[in-house]
Amino acid sequence: MRLRMLVFMILATLSSAVSAAAATQKPGGWSVEVQKSGDCLGEMATRDGGKFILLASRGELTFAVQSKSPLRPGKAGALATEAYSFDFEPALSTEDNVIYTVRNLTTREVAALRLARKVRVSVDGVTILEADMVEAGLDEVLDGLAACSNGEAGWWGQGVARAPAEGPAYNAEGVWALEAGKEGQVCIAHALVGEDRQLQVIAVLGQMGLAVGALDGKLPRGRRGKVETDAYSFGFKPDYSSDVYMRLDDPLDSQALFTLRRAKSIRITVDDKLLVEASLEGSGFPELLNSAAACFMGQEGWWGLGARQP
Repeated sequence: MRLRMLVFMILATLSSAVSAAAATQKPGGWSVEVQKSGDCLGEMATRDGGKFILLASRGELTFAVQSKSPLRPGKAGALATEAYSFDFEPALSTEDNVIYTVRNLTTREVAALRLARKVRVSVDGVTILEADMVEAGLDEVLDGLAACSNGEAGWWGQGVARAPAEGPAYNAEGVWALEAGKEGQVCIAHALVGEDRQLQVIAVLGQMGLAVGALDGKLPRGRRGKVETDAYSFGFKPDYSSDVYMRLDDPLDSQALFTLRRAKSIRITVDDKLLVEASLEGSGFPELLNSAAACFMGQEGWWGLGARQP
């Protein structure tokens, strides 16, 4: 999925995004909508008044649960059918009372859902959803949502409108875009975090750097910056080129790069004011660093042409 989220990403689509087309009702209780965000959303009401939600973005699927009862944060999530189960890291939106996972479902997990007669979702051993799928047509919904998110038309109506194949290419996870700069020997990777922040990785002069951009409003200013991961932190001097763009004044050293390749999350602040906070797990970030370096060296790849060489 494109990084919306790294914190990603999914909340506005699940609960507050305005749909681009009216919901299509399917037998089995499914409601399917094409979202202006560029995704396709399907939801099925459960007997206890909750909702089982599937979200498709560029052919990839993920899920969420909305409940009438207050949900609590947890550390260990599990989705189980009568024949298969898998774990996930649960994230909670208290405002929308939604538990969700920001990673995509694997091919095996989607295959298990196709055959499911019942679905049970739990967090820290507590059941938050039970749904009967015997007559829900879940296999058809899974296929339809994936096709819809790829721009195909079907029983759900018109699929997501896709812009012409221009602009940057995205990695296999659909999170990071990478492109060579139009001027100079530089490659820039970027990902959308939340609704109004962009996290960048810049490969230039054989080194890597980080930057943050604001898509709406201004960035907080400060004199002392800090990058934190789940296992490491380091300080930096912020370099503002405008009210909406800040980069680290120095390139990342070997220790920072080593830690970032293994990091599950990243948080960047200036004078203790948050600029960006994102989950890196499942976003293809370690491979992205390798791709940015290869792009800088002029190599071709999933990103297209590499940077012009001197």
